[in-house]
Amino acid sequence: MGFLTKIRRSKDKLIVASGGTLEVASGATLDLKSGATLKGLPKGVAVADAAGSAPTAAEFKALLDSLRDAGLIATASES
Repeated sequence: MGFLTKIRRSKDKLIVASGGTLEVASGATLDLKSGATLKGLPKGVAVADAAGSAPTAAEFKALLDSLRDAGLIATASES
């Protein structure tokens, strides 16, 4: 039977093909060792560092907006 598998293993890689999903089950961990990177994660827009010892409401809002726009945290309406 000719079916395509979405996940392949080579000597040094686990390859998840387009349309496949790599799921880390509840209770499991994905442990990234020192120097490891995750490619393809969304990045938010750059946000300036807080000017003082505590961020202002505007600085904090800018950070939250950047994270939400990148899809890294949900909006209040998605909670």
